[in-house]
Amino acid sequence: MNSHFNEQKINVHYSDNTVLPIGGYSIAHTLMPFPEYAPPLWDKNNFINDDINIEPHTYREEVHTIGSLEEQLKQQGEGEVVRPIIHYVAVLKELRKKSQSIASFHDEISFAHWAKDKLSALGATLGLPAHHFSIDTRGAPLLIKEGRGEHVISPTHFENGAYLSHPHPDHQLERAVEDIPQIKIGRYVRFGRNASVNAGGNITIGDGVWLSPGSCLLRQDHNPYGRPSIAARTAAMTRQPPICLADFAWIGREAMVGWDADYIGKFSIVATRSFLNSWVGDYSITGSYGKIIQYMPYKAAIIEALQPSLEDLLQISDWEKINSHWLTMYAAIELEHKRLPSVISDKLKELLALLPSKKSKVLDMHPESGELLSLAASKNILADGVFVADNAVATILQRVQNTGNYTVRIKTADPWGFNLTLPLADSVINLFTGKSSGYDLVVNSNVKKVSTHELRLLLAEAARVSNKNAKIFFSIKTSYDYQELITYSKQIQLSLHDHGVDQNTQQHYVVFSKL
Repeated sequence: MNSHFNEQKINVHYSDNTVLPIGGYSIAHTLMPFPEYAPPLWDKNNFINDDINIEPHTYREEVHTIGSLEEQLKQQGEGEVVRPIIHYVAVLKELRKKSQSIASFHDEISFAHWAKDKLSALGATLGLPAHHFSIDTRGAPLLIKEGRGEHVISPTHFENGAYLSHPHPDHQLERAVEDIPQIKIGRYVRFGRNASVNAGGNITIGDGVWLSPGSCLLRQDHNPYGRPSIAARTAAMTRQPPICLADFAWIGREAMVGWDADYIGKFSIVATRSFLNSWVGDYSITGSYGKIIQYMPYKAAIIEALQPSLEDLLQISDWEKINSHWLTMYAAIELEHKRLPSVISDKLKELLALLPSKKSKVLDMHPESGELLSLAASKNILADGVFVADNAVATILQRVQNTGNYTVRIKTADPWGFNLTLPLADSVINLFTGKSSGYDLVVNSNVKKVSTHELRLLLAEAARVSNKNAKIFFSIKTSYDYQELITYSKQIQLSLHDHGVDQNTQQHYVVFSKL
């Protein structure tokens, strides 16, 4: 290891601009640094936040809380208003404690009813609408018999130790009632033993979702580039974004889903013991760090075509036959597709060709046939498709899978309105690392007529999730006042890069860049 370091040089900005070798783990010479690197520039008073007070704290053995603020919050005087967040945290703490006593299948189901009642009572106390907290406990246990085997599928239930963890209330005292996180849980959801979901942000869990034992959904992010470990939790809280687990998503045993994973797709699977910190596409199997392992287009085909009930799904077993049937259908679809002209404009192909493979990311805001997504996949470019029509999912996934590259994610709907894929409210550029999380090319080739307001929202969202050097391509077949679009683009710091009529598609197009 020492020889490796000895071969390196480091410029430490000393007074004579000496470039010093590193010998072992120490710098060979000691020189005085430039005056401008010394005080008063590094005077600690330039950086100390006077709003943060630190003082010794004495705790009493008979008191179970550690912080004096937490103790005071639990001992409100008569007539004092308890802040909404305290009510919320108190209920979640009570739920967590009670889940430790779950000992039978009956207890698991009964706990879901009890949790539903507790949250409903909390909502009534806080004056929240009835839908703010909801746990769908409908249905009876279903006894599934196949051959000589049998299994019971319970309605929504919590196994021993499963819980919704609470945010730290003392950092969020000023949260208004309407800012209390929403919790919405569907039918026949399984919370496996010791599975946990951080309830610091809105949670939507669809029907038939399974969180396997030991799985964990983190919803708070402590900035690693700022405060050190002991201050990251105690001195400041960071963002707590929402998450949606779409219908029949499956979180594998001991998998950990991070704070940037705001969407886990329909019928998707997060592999056992995976860690991921990004959203998961519909009908896909995803492993650690968002690596896509497999697509399931055949599953998308039958689900989207038949829209089977939960009970119907439990009776489907011959998935190999379904896959064979789907591939026969897909062959006919592709034969018809080859007779149609390409929907990708020459200008868009040009923009795609300028992107370096394996390092770029593309967002298609309204993929129809998936031609752009499969073209990006063939070049090994990461690409996402959102607002995908249900009947196009299977075809798109099959086309991408046939390229041999698993670089595309799609979602059929977005539960958070126009917040498409990235939970990045301020900037897609990390201030400390300089790395970008945004897209290099954002495309909206929407062929449907949209209102001026809708188009503005789409353009604003395209600008929000793109990086600083990105191109934003808009092409619309229906008539629209492009001058008005260009005027609005200036308001959101976009400049006109190119425009015209594409010779291939005969569509008007506009290409924007960030200012």
